[in-house]
Amino acid sequence: MLTQCRHATPFHTYEWTMANLSAFDNDAVFVLALSDHSDVVGILPLVLKKGRRYINTHRWIEFAGLPHADYGGALVRPGYELAVAEDLLEFLKTRLTEWEGVHLDRLSQQGGFVRALASAANQLGWHVSVRQSDSVRRLSREHYFQSQLEEAGSRSLEKARRKLAMKGDVIFEVLHQVDEIHQQLETYIRLHTNRFASLGRQSPLASPTHIKFYEQMIAECAAAGYLWLSRLTCRGAPVAMRLSLACNDILHLYSTCFAAEFGKYSPSMLQLAMLLDYAFHHGINAVDFGIGESPHKRQAGSILQPPMIRVEIYHNRWPSIESSAYDLTERACMKWPPLRRGGKMLRRMFPYGPVSRGKCSGCTEIVNPVIRVDT
Repeated sequence: MLTQCRHATPFHTYEWTMANLSAFDNDAVFVLALSDHSDVVGILPLVLKKGRRYINTHRWIEFAGLPHADYGGALVRPGYELAVAEDLLEFLKTRLTEWEGVHLDRLSQQGGFVRALASAANQLGWHVSVRQSDSVRRLSREHYFQSQLEEAGSRSLEKARRKLAMKGDVIFEVLHQVDEIHQQLETYIRLHTNRFASLGRQSPLASPTHIKFYEQMIAECAAAGYLWLSRLTCRGAPVAMRLSLACNDILHLYSTCFAAEFGKYSPSMLQLAMLLDYAFHHGINAVDFGIGESPHKRQAGSILQPPMIRVEIYHNRWPSIESSAYDLTERACMKWPPLRRGGKMLRRMFPYGPVSRGKCSGCTEIVNPVIRVDT
């Protein structure tokens, strides 16, 4: 399925899903394996969440792995989008008392699954919302070798590299094996938490639950060959480190940290430049920079991709109205400065917002995973 689905990412893999389910608590897990005779044509790992999403909405279904994944976990073989969408809705109909909303976020616009799902849900008389979600930037191998980093940025980084080399030997390396990556985890956590603390914030890795998630990610994804840990050292001391995931010849940048004492040497950008060069010389055809915007992504020459899609489905009207009200409020806050200044009050009224992958979602426990195969 990973090779047949053109838009599959590391966040669609069994290993990524298992790392999330092993670390974070959910109220129920549903793995829908949809088949056409003997061939699997769709895999949708879903979890039931309980808490408070809007005001009165307390139970919803979403992809396993979110909000920590850059892409939603729907694997659908081309040509079977409508069949998979109809089977998913049939499954949801059997559990109407368990959920108030279905929130499938970070779906690719390419392919027909989103369109098929919205159409089939509308035919059931359910309330459907299709909105733009996050965007990512991507750098192709061809574009990299044509332009590499912008000229000014390249000069600046070369100057930083020379200054760093004056302090001692500068070594860049990429680790792939479970044991060697795990040996670096304690250092990674220390750099990450210290960096956040210097900014007056708390690192996600200050949470034992998130540390467990990283341990599970290493155990599952590195063992399958998906995980890269790249690190830059000077005189044996860590300067910058980065976790990335590789799948289908695309490297997905995931998390990074650097040592504060090397901050004046542009450590993250220096390490990124070395990683890009390494990746494009070792079989990677594109680098995905992950969700969100930042100057270093633009400086590296990455191209903004079409935004992803969020599909929300409700079988009752009131949760749908809540969702629309939240969306309108969010848009108004982006456009009107007075509302932005009152954002804290509005966030109390609408407590659930887009959660960064650094935060942990907490519920109760995994109950009776269900595997359903439809023919």
